[in-house]
Amino acid sequence: QPSQSTAGKWAAPTVDSPDCPCWWVIKGRQQKVLPEQTQEEIFLYYFQHLTQKEIGEQSGWTRSTIGRHIQLALKRLKEEMEMLSHE
Repeated sequence: QPSQSTAGKWAAPTVDSPDCPCWWVIKGRQQKVLPEQTQEEIFLYYFQHLTQKEIGEQSGWTRSTIGRHIQLALKRLKEEMEMLSHE
């Protein structure tokens, strides 16, 4: 569960937290498959419902770069899940 920050907004769980949405529990083990920055972008986009432009303004990246980060992250997660399903 995300923790509440001092500004009253919900903050992303820390990268070490099993509650982080970019950690996957597969076959009883946790696997970190995305870098911390990408986890934050995914969390902000899908769980905080920020636009790619808003995320870019916070991080110093362009909207198109954030979109590309998210696209590559989803591809990597899909590949990881497919690979683990064949174990």
